[in-house]
Amino acid sequence: MCAPLTEALGRYTVNVAKLHADDTSIPVLSPGNRKVRTGTLWVYGRDDCRSGSMQPASVWFAHSPSRQGINHKIFANDANLPLILSVRVLRVR
Repeated sequence: MCAPLTEALGRYTVNVAKLHADDTSIPVLSPGNRKVRTGTLWVYGRDDCRSGSMQPASVWFAHSPSRQGINHKIFANDANLPLILSVRVLRVR
């Protein structure tokens, strides 16, 4: 039910020239076998109001079972704009 809204927010958030991103390793319980694996929580944000932009700021969260693969798909923005990516990596222990 929320999937169309989540997908639209994701497209809006990453379709910019300047994108802020962060990933954090999190423990995730594997379904069925009760073992804990390490997953990744990604957060992407856009906010250019200090640069005079009138576009609304937004934040989008995504989860992946590893740090591989998801980020390559995210940054293919629809407008093919040059992308400035600001990334900060955190580790939760």
